[in-house]
Amino acid sequence: MKKDGATTLVDKTAFLNAFKDGTNNGVTITMLNDVELAENESIRSSCSCTLDLNGHTIRQSAFTPTTFSIGSGSTVTIKDSGTGGKIESSNITIEVYGGTLSIQSGTVSGFYGVRISGGTVNISGGAISGSEMGLFVDGSGSIALSGGTYNSKRAIMINGNASVTLKDLLAPGCAYHQNDIPVAKAEGMVGDFEAGEVPLDARPAWLSGTVTVKKCNHTGEGVCEYTHATGTTTHQQTCLACGRAAAAEKCSFDETGACPCGAALAVALPEDLNLIYDGTLQRPAVTVTVDGITTLEKGTDYGVYYLDSVNAGNTAKVTVTGTAFNGTVEKTFAIKKATLTICRDRCTFIGDPEDLGAARRGKCVGKECCYG
Repeated sequence: MKKDGATTLVDKTAFLNAFKDGTNNGVTITMLNDVELAENESIRSSCSCTLDLNGHTIRQSAFTPTTFSIGSGSTVTIKDSGTGGKIESSNITIEVYGGTLSIQSGTVSGFYGVRISGGTVNISGGAISGSEMGLFVDGSGSIALSGGTYNSKRAIMINGNASVTLKDLLAPGCAYHQNDIPVAKAEGMVGDFEAGEVPLDARPAWLSGTVTVKKCNHTGEGVCEYTHATGTTTHQQTCLACGRAAAAEKCSFDETGACPCGAALAVALPEDLNLIYDGTLQRPAVTVTVDGITTLEKGTDYGVYYLDSVNAGNTAKVTVTGTAFNGTVEKTFAIKKATLTICRDRCTFIGDPEDLGAARRGKCVGKECCYG
């Protein structure tokens, strides 16, 4: 035990009493041997201290209510500067109902690994597991998870009467991960007696199996969603795993005019469009709308380009390319054939008789042919 620069070797009794002594604020308790607690023994912290497991084990095989409890006025930091340090019991291994607990490294395991009903808890590393629950929150408390691995049938459990949710537990920028994929949904009650998928802010809710908390990378199917203000050409990406809301960005419309955020772009030609071949480029006007309520402005919000729109046929195209949005939408339109009239009273047709036949079939063969 190290306090004020002085190091003292203590036995198990003094080790347990060191946590109870309120004058031991600032002490670092470094384990040099494993400690086996009897049924009537437990650790009750009333001071501010650091427990360094140093590769050793605190074990309580006998069934007792709680092995290590932290209450009001106590601040405990648990770390393992060695390898394999752990605290294990057959019931509740660590219970926090006040004060502050920080777990930086080491392993905590039991029926419940850590139970929180109040106080402040910060977990940045280590492994917490339980045969029933790893981390169990069944009351109030200020909790921040920025690291650690959790494992159990219910690795992290939020009770129905808790004042916080799984979402609330995460430190900024962090997310729960399973198989290295951010977790955007939890398990919970979807009926009176039926469990199913629920959002991370539901109560009760739990995560099963092995869960790791670390910085979120915002990737994976269903991890992010887009929110869109109706009638605009922008949307915002929100990560359901960590809560990050990205800056607004341009909608990206596919060839059908659909955006992943649900926005819909429509390109319309005039209903009474009746184009007839006249030998020039045909440029019918288009109307571009978003969500059926906002009309966009040509040149400001989009550009218009025409292709194959001279000759008669059904292959003429108008292409709308966004400037206020990402994407291109095409529409095809028809150009009808012109009617060719040979003006017999004004034109003299000179040439082979076959040319006159061609003209009568709708093909202009010379300057004396007139369109009517």
